[in-house]
Amino acid sequence: MRTSLTESEMEMSEMAEVIFRRCYQLVENKSDLKTILNYIYDVEERSKQGSIDLNFALDEIGNKEIFKSMWAPLRKTYEHKKKKASICFIYFFKTIHQHLVFYGRDGVDKAEFTKKLIADRNSHKKEVSIDKEITFKQGNTALKEGNSKRALELFTALVETDPLNSQHYSNRAQANLQLKNYWEAYCDNKRALLLDRSSYKNYYQAAKLHIEFGQFDKAEEMNKLAQRFVKVHRQEHILKQAQEIDEAKKKMSNARLGDMLSSKKEKGKENEPPEVVPADEFHNVLQHIIEAYNSSRYNKSLNLCNTALSLISLNGLEITRANKDDLLMLNYVHAMSSIYTSLNIPSAIERLKCIKETDRCIAAYYGLGVGYLMLHSFNEAQNYLTCGLDILRNESKYAIWPMALQSLNETEPNRLDKLINEKLKECLPPKPDGVCRYHVDQDKKSIEIYKQAPDYKGFIRLQCTANCVIDFHKSCWKTYKQNFGDKITDKVC
Repeated sequence: MRTSLTESEMEMSEMAEVIFRRCYQLVENKSDLKTILNYIYDVEERSKQGSIDLNFALDEIGNKEIFKSMWAPLRKTYEHKKKKASICFIYFFKTIHQHLVFYGRDGVDKAEFTKKLIADRNSHKKEVSIDKEITFKQGNTALKEGNSKRALELFTALVETDPLNSQHYSNRAQANLQLKNYWEAYCDNKRALLLDRSSYKNYYQAAKLHIEFGQFDKAEEMNKLAQRFVKVHRQEHILKQAQEIDEAKKKMSNARLGDMLSSKKEKGKENEPPEVVPADEFHNVLQHIIEAYNSSRYNKSLNLCNTALSLISLNGLEITRANKDDLLMLNYVHAMSSIYTSLNIPSAIERLKCIKETDRCIAAYYGLGVGYLMLHSFNEAQNYLTCGLDILRNESKYAIWPMALQSLNETEPNRLDKLINEKLKECLPPKPDGVCRYHVDQDKKSIEIYKQAPDYKGFIRLQCTANCVIDFHKSCWKTYKQNFGDKITDKVC
């Protein structure tokens, strides 16, 4: 690969992001916050000279109910990295602990405290302070002139002086991009996004990085966010990038494909390697996909599926010697990998529904059950899982890749039967955090509201003087206000 970002580094970064996103809901519950505070207190009581007892911290967090509830939906994806995942949880808990101590004990906003700390540090520096405005202009000029190394030096100086300015990180990421320091650019882009989630430039840059990594689904997701925040008169290059991503998903160069999949050449061979036959390349990709998927490396299987589908699009089914079953199962693995990595679950569900209609892949019912469970749509999940189990027990046929040397684990009848039964046990819905009483949102089929749902964006709760409680989805609340605006201030039922 032409990027310095290793697969292990990328997977670790994605895992931390998924875990943090999932843990945000814990800060809304007083009981959970108390558990977090007590846990960090216990861990720090056993720390020595600033180093924590990691074994104790890992053992303790594994016994916490809040960890078990957060870990359950992530277990299948990250079971083989449970220790690293647990450390991400510990780091999140410590971050929350710090903020609570600053607010609750010291009455200080940590963000403002950090800004003051930086200002004090800069004022006591012996070195000559830089003029931020002049340095910023010089950095931008260097970027425009293609003097990337100079731009990198200037924006690094600005970051050190003003480490909470998202624009400095974004510009330094751009300099690293030009220098092909992709890992450094990726980290700076992440910092820029954390500091400013409303800048279309940050999302545009993130999309550009994911294109470099061959992660076109993520690139598309970032580009859509850029389109959401950009002003109309500046849309042209954002839309152009969207077209580039779309074309890249359909067609991938043979050079890049060969770079991803070729093994090391035998020593002593000086002749040019023979031209790779598309059918051989395709067959090779299939084996890599099955190995990655069966070993729960879903990020890798998703990327390889994109590669295989691009190869079919480029050469056609006949040249690659791929049949309709190959295409069917490629789409199945693509959908399941998207679900397990929490990337565009609704799109993955639609893909599985198309597969289900072919009547050639019973595992599609299992996939739909998993997808709807991830969305906390328990009734839909139960319906598909029950239907899949009935079909499986009446028809023992199942889909295997004809060209593959090994099958997908979950397409084997006995294992599929077991997996469906396991998922059916999860279909008993827990008590919802709220129930929408004026449900009009077509995108949300369920009136129940769950904070743990991936698409959870908060909800509105009204309470009268008699303590009657009424809940709404945010979108449903807007419609309710439009229709009953003159009555919503009533405090008496």
